[in-house]
Amino acid sequence: NTQWTISALELPEYASFRVSDRYMFINPSLIEPQLLRVTQKQIDLAKPHESNLTIAEKPFSLTSYQAQIQKSLRSVTDLKKFIVSQEEVLSDWNSKYNSSQQKIKDLQEAIKELENKFNGQTPQPQPMHIGKIIDVSEWQGVIDWN
Repeated sequence: NTQWTISALELPEYASFRVSDRYMFINPSLIEPQLLRVTQKQIDLAKPHESNLTIAEKPFSLTSYQAQIQKSLRSVTDLKKFIVSQEEVLSDWNSKYNSSQQKIKDLQEAIKELENKFNGQTPQPQPMHIGKIIDVSEWQGVIDWN
């Protein structure tokens, strides 16, 4: 098994690593890219700059493999529950949308019916001078003929 100990990590970086988690290690000059596991973390509270992190190419034990599978299955189950809840929300929104669209159509039809009733009861105004001879002589003095 290959194993490395890294020291002089910055504390924010150090906190992001968790023991037993695997991380992609990429350093072509040292080794080809591979998943490596954090096997140990040591922090010296008196001298935090001397904290170190041990990573190794350590194989999974059966129990850790089973624990990883159980964790993955729980994640899948949680995801399925989330998807079902989102489907319910989406279905609810779709029914609300369809209901509001129907209400809009009903209101548009009611407006049209009211317009038709109103227009049917009110006679259309007819121009007063259709078919009549109009005397415009009184306006001739006001017209500027130039």
